[in-house]
Amino acid sequence: MKIKLQTGFCIVIALLMMLSLVSSVSAITVDGNKTSGEWNENWAFGQTNNATAASEYDINNLGDRLEIMQGTLQADTGDYNAVDPKNDSGSSYDESMALNGNSSGSDLYKVYGHYNQSTDTLYGMTEVYGIPGDHDGNGDVTTESSAGDSGGDVGPAGFGLSTQESWSIAFYQAKNGVYQDYSLIQISDNDWNIIDTDVGLDYNNVSSKFSYQNFRQIGDDTLPKSVYEVKVENFSKFYDVNPGSKLAIQVGAGSSGDPEVGEDSGVVFFEIPNPQIDIEKSTNGVDADNVIGPEIPIGDDVNWTYNVTNTGNTNLTNISVTDSEGVSVTCPTNTLAPGESMICTANGTAQEGQYSNIGNVTANFSDIIVTDEDPSHYFGVNASIDIEKSTNGDDADTPTGPEIGVGDPVTWNYTVTNTGNVNLSSVEVSDNQTAFTSSIGELAVGESTTVTNTSTAMEGQYANLGNVTGQYSNNITIDVTDEDPSHYFGVNASIDIEKSTNGDDADTPTGPEIGVGDPVTWNYTVTNTGNVNLSSVEVSDNQTAFTSSIGELAVGESTTVTNTSTAMEGQYANLGNVTGQYSNNITIDVTDEDPSHYFGVNASIDIEKSTNGDDADTPTGPEIGVR
Repeated sequence: MKIKLQTGFCIVIALLMMLSLVSSVSAITVDGNKTSGEWNENWAFGQTNNATAASEYDINNLGDRLEIMQGTLQADTGDYNAVDPKNDSGSSYDESMALNGNSSGSDLYKVYGHYNQSTDTLYGMTEVYGIPGDHDGNGDVTTESSAGDSGGDVGPAGFGLSTQESWSIAFYQAKNGVYQDYSLIQISDNDWNIIDTDVGLDYNNVSSKFSYQNFRQIGDDTLPKSVYEVKVENFSKFYDVNPGSKLAIQVGAGSSGDPEVGEDSGVVFFEIPNPQIDIEKSTNGVDADNVIGPEIPIGDDVNWTYNVTNTGNTNLTNISVTDSEGVSVTCPTNTLAPGESMICTANGTAQEGQYSNIGNVTANFSDIIVTDEDPSHYFGVNASIDIEKSTNGDDADTPTGPEIGVGDPVTWNYTVTNTGNVNLSSVEVSDNQTAFTSSIGELAVGESTTVTNTSTAMEGQYANLGNVTGQYSNNITIDVTDEDPSHYFGVNASIDIEKSTNGDDADTPTGPEIGVGDPVTWNYTVTNTGNVNLSSVEVSDNQTAFTSSIGELAVGESTTVTNTSTAMEGQYANLGNVTGQYSNNITIDVTDEDPSHYFGVNASIDIEKSTNGDDADTPTGPEIGVR
């Protein structure tokens, strides 16, 4: 807001614009005296802007300065402070605002203003050259009434300002670019009166005092001459003093005989300070005020920017940007001029799920604290999938896995679960050892489905991998995959028996020839021809009572047992039989047999003699006549 002053009884203006911006010193007493410590020098006109031409002033866009116009609203002279129409406060801000020289009691030196927000009271004070009622500046108001010097009777405002001299203060409120809501206070005849008002301002809300104890002679430029003080109570009852509201105060001072009254009239334009700040927070470049915000894979970088703008009409200091989630925010400066912006930054790592944080900014305009906040969001995407493969119901991640008889059925189940927090598509299962594939398609968060593959068991240790792939595709695309091994052991439990007869592997007849009654030796050679150890191995023969218990037989191990007898006559055949068992997680009985043969040779001859046809093995034999 602009703050510039020129002439007149502008005490009120400065106070309004300051709006409690500076801590008060001692309490203000309206008694016509400038007591030490009563008025803060920061409340005085003198802190003007740097304008050098009237065109640089815009009374409808005031900023943080007061603006002075020489003349009145009704008779705009076009002379602003920048063209120095009389004698403003000067480059060092400590000179008079009115013409130095033939001073009258109406020549202004310095104007102060202060608004006490807690009591809703507007205070004003001005220091002037001369004393009230002393138009010719000789320091005497009692002897020269013909020239307008007349002290009059002591009144509520003091003594020395007669009916021929007056101070007038007119208030206007800017509404829609038009100044209206007029009130006029006139201080004359040592009292004040409400001459006119549109807002109901009355005598009891105003109080004024003036004095001339500090009178100085003409040409004496030392500090204060005379003091005028005024206050308006309940000011916000009549005028809007909210930040950003605009007012004009028109001040007139002089006397009926003052030939240069124009130097003592002016209009002060001012705006109540409107400190404001705005913060706009973005996440990875997205102004994500609402959920869900940008999608960011968990573990990826998150970059937050905080665009802070001074949207008010005052300079801001002590700017601090914080984050509701404790994120450390870095800013390039802690001050901003009106309309100026800066970018603050912070970074982090994406967490899973919906994330929300709020950027907060605070700043100071003197004792006024302004703040703003802006939320931002992102969704931490955990696109993940799990496959669990089982073999015949066994989650056989490590060997050996279940034992399955060679040639027996094998069933693989592939259970696929969406373990993330987003739905997946294009889900497909495959196996690295078979041509098996299965398309699942869509899989919602937390959903599981099982597909099945079958085969027959192969011998030995078997391993294969179940693999699953899928994809999340929305604002970002993430491919997901997982695999799970499974195993089984193809059990080949088998045994072999080889039977020999007298060393001859006589699988087919006739086999070896053995004299009847001669010794016969049968050897039974038993071998574990499988891939698992066997137990309860026992040999028997189908033609004899022979049995032999071998017991354990390791993989590839052989052992021989023997059976003996004597040869029987003729073709002989018998079967050697072996039985055994594999028993671990599964039980398999095994057996084998092998035939063997021999021919029992009976080498013998017979002669039968008869005598005259009679088998006369014993005497007397047949009787035969002698011839």
